[in-house]
Amino acid sequence: MHANNTPSRSGAVAAATVAVPVVVFGFGYGLARDAELTAWIALVVLVAAAGYGITRALIRAVQR
Repeated sequence: MHANNTPSRSGAVAAATVAVPVVVFGFGYGLARDAELTAWIALVVLVAAAGYGITRALIRAVQR
């Protein structure tokens, strides 16, 4: 049996896309001396999460 859990998975990806950079930036801003470095780290995490979502969407489109 194949369960379709795409909505919850895409919801988790969307939540991670928003939450992870915010958490990384907030935590890093409080601890890091260089806030610019923290911002770059948050940007890299955001791009990686968005890239993951885009890649998953492309794979789904190709499998149709």
